[in-house]
Amino acid sequence: MNENTDNQERFVRAFAAAEPVLRRYIMAHVPRAQAAEDVLQDVAVILWKKFGTFRADGHFERWAFGIARNVIMHSRRTAARDRLVFGDDLERLLSDRVLRISKSIHDRKAALRECLKKLSDKLREAMMMRYADEASSETVAASLGLSANALRIQMHRTRKALIHCVDDAMRGQEESA
Repeated sequence: MNENTDNQERFVRAFAAAEPVLRRYIMAHVPRAQAAEDVLQDVAVILWKKFGTFRADGHFERWAFGIARNVIMHSRRTAARDRLVFGDDLERLLSDRVLRISKSIHDRKAALRECLKKLSDKLREAMMMRYADEASSETVAASLGLSANALRIQMHRTRKALIHCVDDAMRGQEESA
């Protein structure tokens, strides 16, 4: 694979991972949906054009938020007559909050992946079928040779165990920080 293709793939993977939270961030700061979509497109173009300057060991999402913040501010200056414009201080406060929430979600997802690894193969398969594949309880139960009621009880217990596992992992991260 040549370097250009490798860079394209790295960009697409990084942007695809960051796009949902970036979209929410932009939507929170740009009052009209169409204007927010335009800002997101502008941000994507700038990210692509400047991706060569992005450090491979850097935090893509943080970098993307910085560019998004600049594009939002620029679009605000051009629409300064609009009464629904946030001040720069509020913008920075909201931006910092979104980044913290985004990191928290990322950390919780990582903890959940580790907690799922601790489940038995059968339970992990049931959870993945039910939630990742969105199969009905009846379908999952039939494939595992359980009654639907027995599966629901087991899933309830497993969800509680996963919640405790993730919470413990998050507490452990807070204590080590």
